[in-house]
Amino acid sequence: MLGAQGLTLLDDPRVAVFQAQRELHANDDWSGFSDPALTAAWSTRVSASGYVDGSKDAALPLVLGPDAYTAIVTSASGADGIALAEVFDADDATAPGRLINISTRGSVGTGDEIMIAGFIVPPGRPAQVLIRGIGPGLAKFGVSGTLSDPRLEVFAGPTMIAANDDWDEIVSAAQTAELSFRSGAFPLASGAADAALLMYLEPGAYTVLLRGATNTVGTALIEVYLLE
Repeated sequence: MLGAQGLTLLDDPRVAVFQAQRELHANDDWSGFSDPALTAAWSTRVSASGYVDGSKDAALPLVLGPDAYTAIVTSASGADGIALAEVFDADDATAPGRLINISTRGSVGTGDEIMIAGFIVPPGRPAQVLIRGIGPGLAKFGVSGTLSDPRLEVFAGPTMIAANDDWDEIVSAAQTAELSFRSGAFPLASGAADAALLMYLEPGAYTVLLRGATNTVGTALIEVYLLE
């Protein structure tokens, strides 16, 4: 699906969903799923990009209970490449639960190889959102080769509306720390080069770019929390 964008894409993605350390579900080719019609119907419901019949893109329409889950995208063929991981809440507005946090860990390069995340604030009223770009903070979890100085940039369409380099230099640093704790996010060390933004956003689509502040490279994590 990304091939039309001129990217060096992952030729045969596989997605697997885990709860704790246990793999719950996995898919290699979306049309080989047990019910590809359901995948197509749910994609249409959430306005996701459609799949080409017979393509090697992967997808999983799932009903999940309240908990934390991890989706891992790998290559079924073992090749390297760029892939897009998407998570959609397919429930309607009357459903009792909602998606409150999404995070993605990956490799941050330079140029077109930075990390890019997208999210949508649903129709209705503005939402308070916490966005974090973690590099050095991953080291305590045993992650090596972390991005030494991440920089976050948030866009509405083509317009950059906010940016941050070091999280505790923003005006709302104390509130960011408090709301990180209340939302279940791990704390960021004072003086660390990790980045964060606390924002009220109008309904609509937003894009987050995570890059090295001085063109450094390494492993990083983008997190988005819907706080209200």
